[in-house]
This record gives sequence, structure tokens and C-alpha cells, in this order.
Amino acid sequence: MEDLKYETYTVRHSEPADLGDIIKIYEGARAFMRESGNPNQWGTDYPPDDMIRDDIAKGNSLVIVSGSEICGVFCCFEGEDPTYAYIENGSWKSTGPYVTIHRIAAKRGKRGILKTACDYARTISGHLRADTHEMNAPMRKALTRYGFLHCGTIYVRDGRPRLAFEYIGDKIVN
Repeated sequence: MEDLKYETYTVRHSEPADLGDIIKIYEGARAFMRESGNPNQWGTDYPPDDMIRDDIAKGNSLVIVSGSEICGVFCCFEGEDPTYAYIENGSWKSTGPYVTIHRIAAKRGKRGILKTACDYARTISGHLRADTHEMNAPMRKALTRYGFLHCGTIYVRDGRPRLAFEYIGDKIVN
């Protein structure tokens, strides 16, 4: 894993009061995706506000903060992700329990958000899974830099394909 210098962040569970900042971060991420040649992954309205509220209510939404500034957001949970049950053009490297990272987004200009999210998830399990659109070159690069391996193709709820990635390592203790 390449050691890059990033801002120091803290991870905490999202709260209902964070909703406005989270929505702005997702809006900025969608704009960045369009500018980077990936207009279709999140379109103009993903994730919808009700999904964000549900993630917060379930305790799956986390924010990455520097001081009092929310710099990133992601969804993280343990247990089977139904979209990962079927994989084609490859296979998962492990069938053991894993933590899923979804809907990760950074505030413009903030670096190290994926690394921070993955470092957090690794405190729960050394086995992580994530996916992204084939046109999301920045995310593919960041996942690979962290040590994820491309495992094949999965399909999200609406049937669209996503590149599936897996990280297998030891649980880290803070």
C-alpha cells in the first residue's frame, strides 16, 4: 500500500443534523463524476435523500471529519450484501464474513477519504468489499492503491453492472 500524506481525519457515525452537509458532499461528488467522464454511475440524484436518512437511522452512515468540518461520507456495514451474492467474469477471493463500503464521497479538494474509510472498516474486519462503475477511474485507482483486487462484475439492484473489488488482510487494532 502506497504511503501518501493526508490530512488527519476522525470517523464518526452520521447524525440527522449532518444531513445538509452530507447532501452537499454527494452533490459535489456527482458533479466530479460528470467532469471525470462518469456521468451515469450516480446520475443526478443518487443517493436519494431518503436513502441517506435510512443509512443514518440504521447506523450505517459515517462521516469523516477534520475538526468540525465534514470532509467525507460513506456507508459501512457488516454482513452479506445481496448485490454481492452473484459475481461473473471472476470470483471472490474469500467467502468469509466481510464489511461492505458503499456510497463513499469526498468534499472537493479533500484527499485520503477512501483510505480513512478503509482504515476504519479494517478495525471491524480485515475483509472488505466495494464496487464501482467501470467509468469511475479515480475510484478504481484509489481502491487498487489501497490494496483491493478486482474480482469480477456484480449487478446492483437496478441490474446495472459494477466492477467488484475485495481487500483481504489482517484485522488492525487501534
